[in-house]
Amino acid sequence: MPGKCASRAGLAFAVLLLVGCATRPQLRERVGGIGFEGNGHVWDGTGDFHVRQAMEQQKGVWSTPIFPRLAVPLDWETLATDAWRIELWYAHNGYLDARFLGWDIRERRRARGRRPAVLAITGHVDQGEPSLVRELRFEGLDLGGGTVHRRYLERNAAVQVGDRFSLEAVDDTEALIRSWLREHSYAWVELSTEIHVHPEDRAVDVTFHVEPGVDCTIGEISVQGSEHVPEYMIRDELEMESGRPFKASDLNDTRRNLFALGAFSVVKVNPVYQAEDPAVVPVRVELAETRFRRLRLGGGVGVESGQSDAHVSVGFEHVNLMERLIELDLDTEVGAAVIATYDSIASGEGFQKWAPVVDSSLGLTFPRIFGQGWTMKQELAYEMGLESGYTFFQPSWQPSVARSFRPGKGTRRELGELTFTTAYQLSYFDFLELDVDLSTVESSRLGLDLAAPYILSYAEEAAVWDLRDDPLFTTRGLYAAASLGMAGGFIGEGGAPLFGKYDFVKAYGDLRSYTSLAPLLRMEGGLTLATRLAGGFAQPIGSGDRASVPYAERFRVGGGNTVRGWVSDQLGPRICERAPIDRGLEGTAQDRFYSPVTADHSCAEPIPIGGQVYALGSLELRKPVAWGMSVVGFFDIGMAWADWASMREQLPLPSAGGGIRYKTPVGPVRLDFGYRLDHDARFDDPYRRWNLHFSLSEAF
Repeated sequence: MPGKCASRAGLAFAVLLLVGCATRPQLRERVGGIGFEGNGHVWDGTGDFHVRQAMEQQKGVWSTPIFPRLAVPLDWETLATDAWRIELWYAHNGYLDARFLGWDIRERRRARGRRPAVLAITGHVDQGEPSLVRELRFEGLDLGGGTVHRRYLERNAAVQVGDRFSLEAVDDTEALIRSWLREHSYAWVELSTEIHVHPEDRAVDVTFHVEPGVDCTIGEISVQGSEHVPEYMIRDELEMESGRPFKASDLNDTRRNLFALGAFSVVKVNPVYQAEDPAVVPVRVELAETRFRRLRLGGGVGVESGQSDAHVSVGFEHVNLMERLIELDLDTEVGAAVIATYDSIASGEGFQKWAPVVDSSLGLTFPRIFGQGWTMKQELAYEMGLESGYTFFQPSWQPSVARSFRPGKGTRRELGELTFTTAYQLSYFDFLELDVDLSTVESSRLGLDLAAPYILSYAEEAAVWDLRDDPLFTTRGLYAAASLGMAGGFIGEGGAPLFGKYDFVKAYGDLRSYTSLAPLLRMEGGLTLATRLAGGFAQPIGSGDRASVPYAERFRVGGGNTVRGWVSDQLGPRICERAPIDRGLEGTAQDRFYSPVTADHSCAEPIPIGGQVYALGSLELRKPVAWGMSVVGFFDIGMAWADWASMREQLPLPSAGGGIRYKTPVGPVRLDFGYRLDHDARFDDPYRRWNLHFSLSEAF
């Protein structure tokens, strides 16, 4: 009996082995790379990358130490059909005589054991000469202002006479025609396109037949789906009004405004067609409320030579308290910051200094406090942070009232939004740890007030004019901000009416412009020129000890958001700890003092002290490429000065470089490389002339 059981077990094992061998999938060749011969180049839109977009067969992604190579099997049927897809793609892009000649397949790596062979595939094409647009016509624009409409479309259409024919350009032009006419009160545009191809002449004639329909006005506006948000607050956000001319942008802006309230997960703003009266367009606003209470978990990191930080954040938000869109926002960030250069880390010296950092705030925002457009905010904040030379903590109370002005409903949205804010800040500041010895600092010589603790009482008037198309991914528009504030009050010994320890006036301005160059240069994919000019001053008022600008309230320049290529805060006045023997004076190494960093007296570990005046400028070219990636080239220049007189002694210093961006739902992830263009002995040490800057937002 045991022998029979053993023989049956052996037979069962053999059967399982045979079944396993029979069912194991046969190894398929992997695609290591796909290239082409006979095609054009990247700059004329027919490079290998462009042609591969027509294929369904993809290549493998080569490995990195972090991400292993993605193995892509070869599908012979798909590859055979891709030959037809490539010819069709060429025809859609103006190469009507293009022919696909065949595939050349070779082994890049032979199969070994269970590892399949890796193939390199080369496609051979004869793309021939492109066909050009010979004639372009727009028919059906014989309406009020028809000549104006026709001229605009002829000038801005993606299809232009003399250009290579492209079906994509035809689609883009159709979209332009619809959007332009819908913006000019023609809600029900119908459009057809006629394309005549003349292969013998390598010419294409394109005619757009347009039926604009009737001139439309907005009809009744209905709101549906809101149970816990008052309807009058929703209607305040509507950009269209019954009886006004129909504009598609008004519907889009309404959708954006309602999403911005944070109370709705679904917002639909749809025009309704009425066959009996198409000239009147009712609009249906359909809403779905979101969860009003939200818990947020996240984190962030900023990496650059000089100062870096990493933190985790926890937040709680209620966007509809008392069903009046009152917003409660509690946010706390906890992490660590370090002062270190790339050189010190590479040499094994480690961090010069590190400290825990905390940034916590509790805010209440009340909309319509005095009517439409009025907002009041009350905020309690606590910050514990690290700067070069000291660590600090600062609790504060910041009430503010804002009034926003928007263009009237149905008017030009290009006028943007203008906001005036009256704010007050009462804060307590003290050092946790100070690297500078207060007893050795001569404030009259260095212009440095390090007295602590102190109370700062600061009132401010600010204005912001925002004409950007998108605050996160801006491609066109203008942004201007200005502020004027006063600390103290310089009336009596107590500083009434604002009290506090210091009396000074502080002002700054920031102007940013974004221009799309793609239509001018006739480039696909977009090209944005972004410029920035900013500057400000903090001027002591009165006389005596109160007439001063405290250390923590001074301007600092240098780093990823101001002048790249420079270490954070280092582009401005700096001091250095020295021993008397460094200056040939009597004394011991223990008798140390502080003096300004100059061209004649360098410093291994300078301490930035900030300035009372600053100015900076930036110029950027931003070009999207693919997969949410963008490339950027930039030029920055700027400086912080100790006072007005110092501006004659030191010119602003420039830097230039480039970077990449990756688009995420919360904003762009940014990595910039900046190089200092000007050699200045005052800022030579101890940092190299280049810097890397990593952040989770644009520089401006």
